Amino acid sequence: MNDGMYCYLTCAFAAGVNGVIFGSPLDCLTTRHMSSPGVYKNPLDCLLTTIRNEGFLALYKGFIPNVARLGGFNIVLWVTIENIKKF
Repeated sequence: MNDGMYCYLTCAFAAGVNGVIFGSPLDCLTTRHMSSPGVYKNPLDCLLTTIRNEGFLALYKGFIPNVARLGGFNIVLWVTIENIKKF
């Protein structure tokens, strides 16, 4: 892919998607564990209970809004940085 706006947009959005793919389960588990004191024994118990009761995809609740937020942020950030570097 040639260095240019299309490359910046694609790579920035892909970085946002990857960030959500890998970070969303941790965010979900952290939120559940911290907002429900005494319900879970430890983070592993939270993970196993969530998967057992709601399925694996429960770890990705809010995936689309997070992709929109982080993908949009990365696009603005990296396109701006690349244009400043050219300037």
